[in-house]
Amino acid sequence: MTAIRNLSTAFALAAAVLGLAGTAHAQAESPQIEVRYGDLDLATAAGRAKFQQRVAWYSDRACRDALGGTVNVQNKTTFDLCRKDLMQRSDSQLAALMTGQKLAAR
Repeated sequence: MTAIRNLSTAFALAAAVLGLAGTAHAQAESPQIEVRYGDLDLATAAGRAKFQQRVAWYSDRACRDALGGTVNVQNKTTFDLCRKDLMQRSDSQLAALMTGQKLAAR
């Protein structure tokens, strides 16, 4: 019985390690999104809010697709980190736009 219990523990530890490695791998390869903003006036609060809504929608979609189309208890943390990463990158790009730096046409 002790051998079975130890084997079960070994499998649980291996699964945990593999799960963490998968999470780190997923974080390293966050998807890219393209958000069009040519129709928005980013100088206004309303325009920036609409841009952020688009970013949130595309981030959700891209991160969900990267996880095979489903978010569940096992991959929710990975999904949240992916979405947070995309949102932070969009904030940086929006700040660059607002300061007049040129980005690739969207």
